[in-house]
Amino acid sequence: MTACFRFPLAHGQRRILTLVFPRLSTDRIARRRWGMDWRSSRHHDHPPIVFAGRHADRMCLTALDAAAERLNLKLGQGVSEARAIFPELDVMDEDDDADAALLMALSDWCDRYTPLVTLEGRNGLSLDITGCADYGGGEQVLLGNASRRLRQMGFDVKGTLASLPGVWSDSASAADGTCGGALFRSSDIRAFPEISQRHSSRLGITASDHGSLIRGL
Repeated sequence: MTACFRFPLAHGQRRILTLVFPRLSTDRIARRRWGMDWRSSRHHDHPPIVFAGRHADRMCLTALDAAAERLNLKLGQGVSEARAIFPELDVMDEDDDADAALLMALSDWCDRYTPLVTLEGRNGLSLDITGCADYGGGEQVLLGNASRRLRQMGFDVKGTLASLPGVWSDSASAADGTCGGALFRSSDIRAFPEISQRHSSRLGITASDHGSLIRGL
């Protein structure tokens, strides 16, 4: 774990690195099927991957990969309507538990930058890097390093820096040069000062499951 030195700071001097995984569900499946380097491997003939769940008594899309977005499919769209647009669509059942377990594994991986990691909603992490960034060459270097390594592991990730956790807006600077679009609900924040197999067991994740989730991270 990266060494951190913390000193008393005046109000407003906290520095928070927020990471958003806009395609966490579909990235999870792509990594499982084609490996961590799936973005550079030859599987582009595979149909778009989407997730669906029953909401308000109808089956609708809950997650889309990039190929599905290029077809102008939308979150909340009915599955039957989406299939009418693209019959070969690869539709999978949403799995909130699997996504939560993967996000936990990612938070475990992020403790190399700081031990203070917080879950943000269903697809994000906040890292309190106050007093840590200078150790690694500055906060922009840390942001770039984390974003680059996560992309190499097959994740679509966007990052931003702010003085408060859970801050993400269209005007925020993103590590990949793009702007926001992901929204967090502050009420979903759960403190994660330390992640271990002991914590995983509380969510019903076995040691074997935990190892398979973080393998390669």
